[in-house]
Amino acid sequence: MGALSPAERAQVKAAHDKAIQQDPSLEQKMKEARQAMESARKEMHAAMIKADPSVEPILAKMMPPRWVEKHQGSGPDANHVSQGGGGADKGKGLANLTESERQQVMALREQVKQDPSVVAAHEAVKNATTPEAREQAHGKLRDAVHAAMIKADPSIEPILEKMHPGGTAQSSPTPVSQ
Repeated sequence: MGALSPAERAQVKAAHDKAIQQDPSLEQKMKEARQAMESARKEMHAAMIKADPSVEPILAKMMPPRWVEKHQGSGPDANHVSQGGGGADKGKGLANLTESERQQVMALREQVKQDPSVVAAHEAVKNATTPEAREQAHGKLRDAVHAAMIKADPSIEPILEKMHPGGTAQSSPTPVSQ
């Protein structure tokens, strides 16, 4: 959608929202399709790494964590939520966590979707018109999600630190789409 004008993006979003309103099952179907694609990608990457372990850093360059996070989850334009995992994702974000910690983070991300600062930051991403503006807006969205998560549950802070050792929410994506 990056090549579209703001008016075109608004038109596509309105048509998307209307289609979902007319047939809510489409949203679930899209979520399932994204999950199936991600599962297939992970299986293929694991098989490739098994066949040739030296390919792992190359795969990491091809499919950086941002792509993985953007294409997991549900909702229009994918909820920017990473499931973590192995292969090219090792050492990144949720992959540093235990399953229990991942579930805690995922639940809290879901909870903060309606936080006013997250909603505003998400709108800024949708309204950004240049790649630079989008990247800056995504950074602000990551920061807003991070702050809202800590505000909602301060005990999450050490887990977030574990996700991004020595970094901030800005250094590794953790956004949530509406």
